[in-house]
Amino acid sequence: MELPKIMELVGLGYTGWFVYRYLLFKESRKELAEDIESLKKKIAGTE
Repeated sequence: MELPKIMELVGLGYTGWFVYRYLLFKESRKELAEDIESLKKKIAGTE
């Protein structure tokens, strides 16, 4: 199997996991939004 095909499979697998983990359910989307807000505050230095 070629390296590009392996990398494509890894990318598809990670995308599938991310959608399942963070986007499929309402609670998970809320958790993701909170994590993003926290990261934005850390970057801005307001936390």
